Amino acid sequence: MAKVTLVQRIKYIFFWFYALIILYPIWFVFQSSFKDNNDLFLSPWAFPRVFRWQNYSDVFFKYGLKTNLFNSLTYAILSCMIAVLICAMASFVLTRMHWKLSKLIMGFFLLGVMVPIQSALVPLYILVNRMGLTNPRVNIISIFVAFSISTTIFILSSFMENLPHELEEAAVIDGCNIPMIFWKIILPLSKPAIATVTILNFLGSWNDLMFGLIFLNNEADKTLQLGIMRFQSNFGTNYGYALVGIMVAMIPSMLIYGILQDKMVKGMTTGALKG
Repeated sequence: MAKVTLVQRIKYIFFWFYALIILYPIWFVFQSSFKDNNDLFLSPWAFPRVFRWQNYSDVFFKYGLKTNLFNSLTYAILSCMIAVLICAMASFVLTRMHWKLSKLIMGFFLLGVMVPIQSALVPLYILVNRMGLTNPRVNIISIFVAFSISTTIFILSSFMENLPHELEEAAVIDGCNIPMIFWKIILPLSKPAIATVTILNFLGSWNDLMFGLIFLNNEADKTLQLGIMRFQSNFGTNYGYALVGIMVAMIPSMLIYGILQDKMVKGMTTGALKG
């Protein structure tokens, strides 16, 4: 059995301490979600004196947070799928099929990385009103897709550019056309980059509050983040209910990252390596 050195022991202690710092806020939110305001203020760090399971039933059924949760999942999943599909095809065309304007079009897409989202809110609101776009669900999904295009194309194109061209040459010899090369060769090989942009796009849409505040005015269309805001008012805040909503909001983020995190690092780093 290998002997554990002092340096390794210090590393283990450091990483355990770091993991505790990361995980304790999640535990705090979870156990605090079973408290009422009095219990939370009197003993914020202790276990609940009485576990108020009713907090969850009230939040989901009395205050309609289940509708907000379904809306957030719908917006995040659809916008993520549409953005990844469109940008994967665009990245394939821009990096694997060299043509005269490919670099110019790539530069045009990447200009979006330099545009702060906040600077586009007012023009975007005016544009939506003048175009008469009245479906808030379609509007918010389209906005999420539009603002994720630049980063998604940047990551996918960086990854696809480094795939061996011999694969396509062999596929052409075997009788594959361009769509077959994309769907059967390039797209499966790009799974690490796709996992990366899936996480980034999903979390960006899931955690959005700013666009929802502006473009979602009907209660039936509001997202989970907007639903959590109803527990805060000028007359006080129900922290138990709010923490239930926060706990629910954390679960999909942790799940999707836990499932795809092994491919995320590879997707982020492979595009930076040449050769």
